[in-house]
Amino acid sequence: MKTALYILLPLLSAPAWAIDGKTLHEKNCVSCHQADIYKRDNRKVKSFPSLATAVENCNTQLGTGWFPEDVDAVVDYLNKQHYKFKKP
Repeated sequence: MKTALYILLPLLSAPAWAIDGKTLHEKNCVSCHQADIYKRDNRKVKSFPSLATAVENCNTQLGTGWFPEDVDAVVDYLNKQHYKFKKP
């Protein structure tokens, strides 16, 4: 029985339905936003809450149909990759 648990444990820790912010971003955002938009000096996003608002606005305007956890995954991806804001 222990052997079966060790085999199943990795599968349980990374479910197939896990949300990947990078993939969502690549499929939905890069057609409008190339990486340089996140690095420009005069960027509009200046805090973690404004990043979350910006991603939600894009979700709404584009009708992507993302769930709140999808938006959160993209926000987390963008923050880790580009912004590095402290999460509230």
